[in-house]
Amino acid sequence: MARRKKLTTAFDDTRQIENGQPAEPKKKPRIKRTKPDQVEAAPPTACRKCGSTDRDPYYGTITRHIYGIDRHTGQVYTHVVWRRTRCRGCGQQRIDRTREHRTGD
Repeated sequence: MARRKKLTTAFDDTRQIENGQPAEPKKKPRIKRTKPDQVEAAPPTACRKCGSTDRDPYYGTITRHIYGIDRHTGQVYTHVVWRRTRCRGCGQQRIDRTREHRTGD
C-alpha cells in the first residue's frame, strides 16, 4: 500500500518535504515603512466623473481637530479639512478631504 502525503494548510507548521525532513516555518512579510524624512506627497485630487484635476477655487471649508495616522503615508495628522470645489472639465461638484499636521493650534 502506497504511503499518502500529508495534506498541509497555511497554518500548519508541521509540514514535511517529500524526503521526510521538516520544512522551515513560513516567514511573515515585512511591512514597508518610510523614514520620517521621506514624506510622500498626496496626489492631486481628481474628479470622480471625468478624472480631471483642473478645478475651480475652494469654498465652504470645514476644519475639524481629529488626531490620527494616515494609513497610506504613515504620517501623523492633527486636523481634517473638507473643501468644496467644482470640476472645470465637467462641472461636477465634489468635496476634497485632506489630512494636515498643524503645530501650535
